[in-house]
Amino acid sequence: MYAPPYTKRPFKTIVLKGNSLYCALGLRQVRLYCMDVQYGSVDAYTYPGGDYVYSYNNGMQANSAIGIAIQPPIPPVKSQR
Repeated sequence: MYAPPYTKRPFKTIVLKGNSLYCALGLRQVRLYCMDVQYGSVDAYTYPGGDYVYSYNNGMQANSAIGIAIQPPIPPVKSQR
């Protein structure tokens, strides 16, 4: 983690579970999601704490990721009655 103006050394680092090349912050900036290319999964960490929370794999394969993006939850559809 870097502080503005982002030109000095990081003031904190997070130890990741696998070989991650791409990470993205969730919409509320309370979770950091990293694409674990070693295991073909996404690892979730608390942010800014850096604690490991969980991993998920929905058919991703190891060493095949080209990036990661976070989709905000879609709100439920209201009934049109």
